[in-house]
Amino acid sequence: MITVIPCGDEKMTCLEAEVSSVVRWMKRSHEMMFLDSWGIEYENMNGMRIGEKLSLGKRQKRFTYLEQFHGIKLTYIESASSDEIKELVSNGSPVTVYGNMYWIPWERPYYLQRNAPGHSFTVLGFVTQENSFVCMDCNFSNSYQKIGREDFDQCVQSYLKYSVVHEEMNNSDWTMDVACHFQHLKEKCILDRIDWFCEDINDNLDLKNEFEGFEVTNCPIFVRLTKVANGRFLFSRALKFISGNEQGRILVAYASMFNELANAWLILRGNLYRSYRDKTHTDIVKRTTIEKIKSISQFEKRLLERLLIETSHWK
Repeated sequence: MITVIPCGDEKMTCLEAEVSSVVRWMKRSHEMMFLDSWGIEYENMNGMRIGEKLSLGKRQKRFTYLEQFHGIKLTYIESASSDEIKELVSNGSPVTVYGNMYWIPWERPYYLQRNAPGHSFTVLGFVTQENSFVCMDCNFSNSYQKIGREDFDQCVQSYLKYSVVHEEMNNSDWTMDVACHFQHLKEKCILDRIDWFCEDINDNLDLKNEFEGFEVTNCPIFVRLTKVANGRFLFSRALKFISGNEQGRILVAYASMFNELANAWLILRGNLYRSYRDKTHTDIVKRTTIEKIKSISQFEKRLLERLLIETSHWK
């Protein structure tokens, strides 16, 4: 069996947690894939809850950055074969799979339950005597889990292969890309989406509609605000990683500021839930919420302007 130590945490998606752990096992860093984690999207469509309109964004560059900066390429295989996966792990290559939690025995809330979501975990070995795969699931436990081959065949829909394509880039080679990323956020007015969110809160906030019928941890506005906050936490890690280079040392302080920013989003999330729980759906609550979002928006935009200035001389 391949021994991969889980290093993912609750700030990451299940896929990011698995990828981070395998990349560490490959003796590479992974933090630059979080450079794509500072963003926000707001799809203002009628008939949707406010929480359903908010998202962190698609973050399509995560694994592009992983390859560009850390030299690890992920190859997506859409049609999953347990024979292929067994052969890969037998040859010493971890395989991260995506499948239906309905068939994952260690995920008790979903195992053999209807409407189970998708989930990623990593295959590390195969036990012939038990006809089962040994797996790592960073979001579940630091211990390894087993899944029988029949359940595995039903579960897995696609998988990722890992390969080393080049050496990791030296920190000094990243500076222009980092500066360009900040410029992209500015030119595309990404942070203006926070203002759209604020306007919708002002015009249409109905806490009963947002929370009723959901468990708190599955409520769209609760889940999406958590993801926005986690994106800021992860972006902070990318900045801290960049600051290990002499030219990027100035970013240490900004990494700390993004942790503060992430906590501000979590406080907003908590305030909204408490207002619903305590049934304090008043104009005062709405006004306080709007003021909090405006404060966050101004903070994020100031940070972007300062980062643009700090990195304007990077070449």
